[in-house]
Amino acid sequence: MHDMIFINYAVADLDRSREFFTALGYRFDDRFCDGNAAALVLGDHIVCMLMRREFYADFTDKQIVDATTSSEVLVNLSAAGREEVDQIVDRAVALGAKDGRTDDHGFMYG
Repeated sequence: MHDMIFINYAVADLDRSREFFTALGYRFDDRFCDGNAAALVLGDHIVCMLMRREFYADFTDKQIVDATTSSEVLVNLSAAGREEVDQIVDRAVALGAKDGRTDDHGFMYG
């Protein structure tokens, strides 16, 4: 059906976002990177386009939410298990991310 999925996400600081995700161990596909957007590779066929807020605004006529006070979308990624989830979260917090709540639904943990 679809060869690739591109998720678009507005960020306040593109360079800092790229540094953060690189430090977490993710890579970027430079074919889809420029001064306005960076293609964060989430899987073989899934890419999150981190976009400067001003550039993101070019694609919508709606207000862009402030991610520090509002939620617009939840994106969940698979992991090998609870330990891997905890390791990723611990690395993210060490890099400056805010530690959020833990949810355990048995079949799903985050």
